[in-house]
Amino acid sequence: MADWVQDVGAEARERPDWRAWMVAAVARQSGTFFLWSPVCLLAGIWSYFALSREPPPAAFAVLALILVLLFLLAWLRRGTVATVLFLTLLGFSLAKIRTEWVASPVLRAPTGEVMLTGVVEDFEVRGPRRGAAVLRIVTLEGKGVTRLPSHARVTLSGGTRLLPGQVIKAKAQLFPLPPPAIPGGYDHGRTLWFQGIGATGRLYGDIASIGRDAAWLLRFKAAVQGLRDVIGLRIRAVIPPERSGVAEALITGERGSIPPEVNDSLQTSGLAHILSISGLHMTLVAGLFFALVRAVLALSPTLATAYPIKKWAAVAGLVMGFAYMVLAGASVATQRSYIMLAVMFVAILADRPALSMRNLAIAALIILVLFPEAALTASFQMSFLAVMGLLAFYEVWSKWLVEGETRRGLIGRLWRRAFRDFWAVAFTSLAAGGLSSIAAAYHFGRLAPYGLIANLLAFLAMSLVVMPMAVLAVLLMPFGLESWPLQAMDLGLVWVQAVSDWVSRLPAAQGMVPTLPRVTAILLGLAAIVLCLARGPVRGFALAFAIMSFIFIGLRDDPDIQIEGAAKTVAVRMAAGDMVPVHARRGRFAASLWLRREGDEVTPAEAARRPGWSCGEGVCGATVDGRRVVYVDRERPDMTLPCAEADILVAAFPLRGRCRSVKWRVDRFSVWREGAHALYFEADGIRVETARGLQGERPWVIMPEPRRKDTSRQ
Repeated sequence: MADWVQDVGAEARERPDWRAWMVAAVARQSGTFFLWSPVCLLAGIWSYFALSREPPPAAFAVLALILVLLFLLAWLRRGTVATVLFLTLLGFSLAKIRTEWVASPVLRAPTGEVMLTGVVEDFEVRGPRRGAAVLRIVTLEGKGVTRLPSHARVTLSGGTRLLPGQVIKAKAQLFPLPPPAIPGGYDHGRTLWFQGIGATGRLYGDIASIGRDAAWLLRFKAAVQGLRDVIGLRIRAVIPPERSGVAEALITGERGSIPPEVNDSLQTSGLAHILSISGLHMTLVAGLFFALVRAVLALSPTLATAYPIKKWAAVAGLVMGFAYMVLAGASVATQRSYIMLAVMFVAILADRPALSMRNLAIAALIILVLFPEAALTASFQMSFLAVMGLLAFYEVWSKWLVEGETRRGLIGRLWRRAFRDFWAVAFTSLAAGGLSSIAAAYHFGRLAPYGLIANLLAFLAMSLVVMPMAVLAVLLMPFGLESWPLQAMDLGLVWVQAVSDWVSRLPAAQGMVPTLPRVTAILLGLAAIVLCLARGPVRGFALAFAIMSFIFIGLRDDPDIQIEGAAKTVAVRMAAGDMVPVHARRGRFAASLWLRREGDEVTPAEAARRPGWSCGEGVCGATVDGRRVVYVDRERPDMTLPCAEADILVAAFPLRGRCRSVKWRVDRFSVWREGAHALYFEADGIRVETARGLQGERPWVIMPEPRRKDTSRQ
């Protein structure tokens, strides 16, 4: 690759026209190709998930042959095009291999009341009296059991706490993996499928513990869960309830006891990222331990001069980071954060710079090889965009500091040092927040307009007080001396919460925006990548991509009618452009998603009070763009449906052949088969998009089956 770039540079000097400029610009990218390898993998992975049908085995065999040929071509000829194609097809293949690897039996029809026997593999507290567990299903007996999923994620109430390894027996109702709540929206069912989960549901009644699984991993998980519970009790004994939940989230990853108002405040202010164990927390915990171990070892002149204490401290940081990951629950997002941290410490062991784009690329490659589906998640995209922005800023900032130090005298250097930390934090927050906001706007339709202010005011408290005291408290807990570190941690949390509350009350702090179209988000992400990774005038393409992205924002196509996945509610777009749900309470989750995608800050209840619908005796009507929309929420005896009045008829129950004169009909069977509907009015008719239609025919897409009569499976 380097030889090719040198040849290109020599060729450029012989060309007087614009081609010479182009060739020289390419030559300046020497040494950066490795940084683009995760981007190539991403392109292949996204291409796989964008397919509407699963590629057949024969196509995958041909792809494997092409991969081998491209690898040989890239290895022998060192061709850039061959290498790019190889990495892109490799990403596609990795996604397919991962899909086959995690495939497991799934439920295709809801059950009735069943008696479930299963092994608890994971448990999560969701609130004071609510929890969620992942169960390995042993037996299912009762109504409507047609298939036996390998694992199910179930919710339970009543304050019951389960431990990994427990064998339980309880009444339950199970459901297939859910389709997206809106066509083209977040696919929670796909996320669960890649976690090996084949059903969702709930437990109710008494939960009997009938034994324990002897597997060593489950025993280890139970011990860690017990340790987390003990640490939580110690925290709650010192820190008041309004902040103890945040402290638990930072130390053990347990977020179930955070008050809703605190959670809302942190989300609005742009500080919600502190609740999720991420790269920031990993870096603070392991980095502090690394610095502490190195400082202690440096107290000995013999160790400091004769031994590589920095590498010893790096090993200690690796161990501390791993322990923190395990204590925090070792979720997929936490594992990704640890991989990024591990790459940094391994670089220290190899006498390489710890903070570099190359290390970020290595971490991204490891994650994409192990978990290709992570490429679709908001956490992966936001994390890597943020870190990429940080490193790009760090490179520019470091050069500026060096140049400034050489130009100025003692007073100038002191003045600069007095302010550089402040500006470093400011620009760091701006770079990380600016780039990660691309993914945030696409996935959540939310920005934090005052996030820079909030992070500036809270960062020092988090890094100098909250997290150091959290580490110290955990280290002192075996000796019963955790009280004063937790009190100091609480003082830091008081400041962070005060900042969050103040920022969240500022005008327009909600930061709701219409969700970005997919093409716009991709172009903006590509612009950010080019800006951070490219060298020289090639960076100018970032501006071109950004301009193109804003053009596509103007081509955004919003539906005129939204129908919830069980037809519990419908929303129509009125002449003013606002969406108006028919119900204030029914289908509130879907209605809130519709409004969020529009960037509308009102609640579903407030939106339902807008003019548009007229209702009477269970029948509601609205006129949209000259078309009469009729919604019937429930079937009544001897009911006469207003078929003649409707251009579009939506019923929350099966129509069973009635109202055939209405061209556009959506009933309970329609949404059962296809999921949520979105209707677009066009010049030549109505275009209909459905949740399952946009999902395609993929392994994680559950085509529903009718509920059967009583059977049993084990």
